[in-house]
Amino acid sequence: MLFLKIIFIIIFILIMEVIMIKQKDWVDMRNLLASGLTKTEIAKQLGVSRKTVFNNLKKNSTPIYSRKKTIRQKIESFKECMNLRLEKYNLTATKLYKEIQNQGYLGKYGMVARYVSFVKDSLASKAVLRFETLPGEQAQVDWGHFGKFYDRETKQTISLYCFLIILGFSRTLYVEFFSKADIFNLAGNPRL
Repeated sequence: MLFLKIIFIIIFILIMEVIMIKQKDWVDMRNLLASGLTKTEIAKQLGVSRKTVFNNLKKNSTPIYSRKKTIRQKIESFKECMNLRLEKYNLTATKLYKEIQNQGYLGKYGMVARYVSFVKDSLASKAVLRFETLPGEQAQVDWGHFGKFYDRETKQTISLYCFLIILGFSRTLYVEFFSKADIFNLAGNPRL
């Protein structure tokens, strides 16, 4: 256990040495050295190791941060195929993951799921042209089953159905309940 703690501390120190200091810290190191402080005192004051102070005081200019070259992701070569499939069909990330695995994808599911979520968000944000009608021109009609209920008056179990009309222009909704879903109930209804 002690051995693991020592290795952890060594790795932590090495990582801290690799971390780049800010330009302000580099300027502060120079100013503190010019004011007469030792390198050890500078390290304590700035909260860095002595090695960091020694290495940065050797440099003639402020440290410049540059990004490491990005690694090409495993998913890159499959994005075009996935885009085509998502535009044509509303596939889940799991389904797409299985499809591209069969094509040779070696990456993880999480990468595919994040990409599919990103693509679906951009596809959903596209504008949709709404189908508009003139008043009295169109209505949508449907029946729905609401289950079976016990009628206390007749002492029987009956099925309850819903008749629904939505007008195309105003989106006005009309709902009525019946015990049978057939045309005869509608024909005998004076409200319709």
